[in-house]
Amino acid sequence: MNAFSTGSMADNLLRWSKQLEALGGAITSMAASTADDVSFELYGEDMGLIIIQYANAIHDTVEENYAVMVRMEQCIEAATSCEETGN
Repeated sequence: MNAFSTGSMADNLLRWSKQLEALGGAITSMAASTADDVSFELYGEDMGLIIIQYANAIHDTVEENYAVMVRMEQCIEAATSCEETGN
């Protein structure tokens, strides 16, 4: 486990999707308020919206499959603990 993984795989994915959504929102806002960089103004908003859409798709998919993902992780942990103990 690392600093970015603090819970179950499904919980981490839900949290990361919200962080990605916030990143997309920040990029969209920055692009809308940047008057001196025409390229970023033109494409930054679209890039931010794409990130938001991906984040929402990840979030929705994880929510729809949350129980399956939690059960899968439990099975993997159980198999790993059996291997570690030699059983």
